Amino acid sequence: MFWWQVDEGFRSVLDEAGLGQFEVLMDEPVGELLDDSEGSRQLRRISIFSNGQPRQLFLKRIGREPLGTLLRMLVFGRKPRSGPLREKMMIDALASAGLPVMRALAWGEERRFGLPVRGFLLVEGVRGTDLADLFTAGSAVERRSLMHALGKFVGRLHGAGFYQPVRLKDVFCETTHEGNEDSYSFVLIDRESSKPWPSRSSLRRCINSLARAYRRTIRDEYCISRDEIKMFTESYLDVLKPGGVSSARAFRRSVYRVVLRELKGSFGR
Repeated sequence: MFWWQVDEGFRSVLDEAGLGQFEVLMDEPVGELLDDSEGSRQLRRISIFSNGQPRQLFLKRIGREPLGTLLRMLVFGRKPRSGPLREKMMIDALASAGLPVMRALAWGEERRFGLPVRGFLLVEGVRGTDLADLFTAGSAVERRSLMHALGKFVGRLHGAGFYQPVRLKDVFCETTHEGNEDSYSFVLIDRESSKPWPSRSSLRRCINSLARAYRRTIRDEYCISRDEIKMFTESYLDVLKPGGVSSARAFRRSVYRVVLRELKGSFGR
């Protein structure tokens, strides 16, 4: 059996674009294929017109996942969901906490014997510019300013119990100019998670999340300077103020130790 839902405010737009059926969103080669990983995971970009205006939508499809990933939700008393539906759950949780996140337009999955075997999530394109692109192209002053703003943003996420790693490419940014200063507003994308709900506050979770985010940033070949890391850490701690932190320097060292441990572990495999 299959199950799916649509944001009611967007249903007529989907119907007009020929996207108003489960089979179309789950199976048909709509839009432009951006990624096709191992045959079981797809990302497509769909360009449509609505009220005479162009709009971009992004469609994620995921096929069979490891049984352990699905059953893990049972451990937490949750119904097993496919990756796209877990991402929809995370979007809802973030939005309920007042945190800026991409908008889900349609979502669904096929289930057999009570377990999901594949699913999809259609989201609306986010306004602004990929933070990774802004950071790469920015001057030294702009990069420090971006990292300062990002530190505050991640501090808000962690303060609300959301510890999923945030990479530069997981954030879209809009810039406004106020006097002689730039102000940044961020929106999260790509929020697939095995545990799509907030967690209890924990200094260990803060450190591990930042370490994973930094390690993945290195893997993505983005280089962050020492001064930029300091800007991020200081603004992060100003917002979050976690207990057990003696200084920003000591906090950074704690994060670095976890990064080094994970890097050594990956080299050893």
